[in-house]
Amino acid sequence: MKKDNNYSLDDIAGYETEKERIKRIIYNINNFQELREHGIFLPKGLIISGPSGVGKTQIAKIIANLSVANFYVCNLFYNKDSASEQLNKVFNKASKSSPSIIYIDELDKYLPSKSSDSYSPYQRDTLSTLLTILDGFSENEGIMFLATTSSKDDLPEEVLRAGRIDEHICLSLPTREERAEIFSFYLNKINLNSSKLDMDSLLSKTGSFSGADIKALINKTCSRVNYSGRKELKNEDFFDAINEIRFQDIKKRKMKGSEKITAYHELGHYIVAKALLGVSCDISIENYDDDLGATIIQDKVKFSEEDEGIDARKKSSLMKLIVISLAGRAAEEEYIGEPCIGCSSDYHQAVLMISNMFDEGMFGDQYADVDFLENGLKSGDNKTKYLYEILTNCHNEAKIIIKGNCHVIEAIYPHLIDKGFLAGEECEEIYNKIILNK
Repeated sequence: MKKDNNYSLDDIAGYETEKERIKRIIYNINNFQELREHGIFLPKGLIISGPSGVGKTQIAKIIANLSVANFYVCNLFYNKDSASEQLNKVFNKASKSSPSIIYIDELDKYLPSKSSDSYSPYQRDTLSTLLTILDGFSENEGIMFLATTSSKDDLPEEVLRAGRIDEHICLSLPTREERAEIFSFYLNKINLNSSKLDMDSLLSKTGSFSGADIKALINKTCSRVNYSGRKELKNEDFFDAINEIRFQDIKKRKMKGSEKITAYHELGHYIVAKALLGVSCDISIENYDDDLGATIIQDKVKFSEEDEGIDARKKSSLMKLIVISLAGRAAEEEYIGEPCIGCSSDYHQAVLMISNMFDEGMFGDQYADVDFLENGLKSGDNKTKYLYEILTNCHNEAKIIIKGNCHVIEAIYPHLIDKGFLAGEECEEIYNKIILNK
């Protein structure tokens, strides 16, 4: 692989702990001969894992650029040779030019999945050859196997065991603090004035964004502002691009004839989230691919100590999220008179959340053995009555909240129909001005 001087650790915002580990690995590679004399060897294997967009491939390129190692890339799907032939060829080259790195991007694509009972002869051949290669060189030869994966948990256990893969670097989605660093990093590279941006608002709207998402968001927004002839960025400039990136599809159209149903459905989610979480979420009734609308709540949910928002690791918080999931259907019953098409995903999400809570024993030891299918109930299981009871109670709670806040829903409804999308700040302004007379 040709080294690219455009990549360095300075190009990565956040991830300070992970960057220190990468620096140490690069140092060990660059001082391989000296360290070997002291009995210190390169790790035989390094896996970089994490969801899409967090920078796994970029880090691999940085390792290639900053280290003195010869870097050999295996593009197994794009080579005329079989996986076995390609891997063996690369290994033979690497063994003659240490220190060297053998690199495979998205390793999980080429190996049998631990979560699946079926796999192709190609995957079996790749796994067998890879294990033979990893076992075929010693730790003092100066060869390191490097791979990225979005699904580390799906990789075969025999690949991940110590002695084959000795180092794991897991890149999670950036925390709020890291997102702030990423925004600052990219905004400082543009010639538009960003001094008046409300960063707290942008950070709240991008809780599920990766570094790549934020980079794309800033690029989309700045290109549009520059095209308009303006020189200053405003928060509302980011709204459309946030949804385009979130839904991975450019807005196509409003679904004629269904705006009323979609609006009341999403306002049901909104008002129950407002009542239970105290937050104003973004609402959209615009069509993004298969999504007729959305109330963006995931940015308000906390999954780790570093995140901000409702703690989704607690039973009380999860119960609130279940009530919010069922609120769209409850609103349709209140305003349309019956449930409509579009409720199924909310209902399945609620069922899955409850079944996971049973698996975790959150409802008490007496229910710990309740058995559920992945996406629903086990047919004929008498114990499903507990789940139905929970669903019914949560649904009724959502209906009570909606009935008690009809004046709020009716006040926001015409604005949502008119604009198609309302940011949380706009909803809060309407809420305060019309309902609280502030």
